[in-house]
Amino acid sequence: MKNRFYQLFDDIGEFITSRAIVIILMVPFMWYRFYEFETLFMKWLPIPDLQSRQLASRLVSLVFITITLLFMVNVKRLFAGIKYILAATAFTLNIFFWAMGDELNIYFVIFISAVIASMDYGQAHLFDVMWKERNQEKDLEDLEEELESKRILIDTANRELNRLNPFVAEYNEIKAKCYCDECDRTFPSPQARNGHKCKPLSGSN
Repeated sequence: MKNRFYQLFDDIGEFITSRAIVIILMVPFMWYRFYEFETLFMKWLPIPDLQSRQLASRLVSLVFITITLLFMVNVKRLFAGIKYILAATAFTLNIFFWAMGDELNIYFVIFISAVIASMDYGQAHLFDVMWKERNQEKDLEDLEEELESKRILIDTANRELNRLNPFVAEYNEIKAKCYCDECDRTFPSPQARNGHKCKPLSGSN
């Protein structure tokens, strides 16, 4: 029971530090961003007809959040500093959104805008880092597979070497009996070696 209890918290910890939780939380965050865009566009789109302005606001907001989400999950493929641009854009957007109230508190507007902008930066940064970690894990798995393949080759070569060692030892033993150091020749049999007339190598004493 105790181990299962600990395992539960281990699983929870693994989940809240995974890529899955980042992606899951991006969805409601984009819903909130959609509401921001739609509210602002409903107020400032230059379309007199209310129904047309509402439809246009939703369509434009949908495009904006789709592009924002696309940028956030692909920061590694974009130019350097895109995370800061996303955060600055979110900060400006929230300044406009939170300043729409009748009772304006500039300190709260700046604070909440900065907090939400930091969320944009944080999500993009987390997704980028986790994507790199995933690639590193994949590279590590490939290296481990390659290493295992090399180990199999080495084991096979060692087995073959062990099989050939007796033959090599026998060959070396026969060669030693048939080889003449003085003339640097190997003869077909020990008798031929013993019966040959040694011709020392040139330059030898």
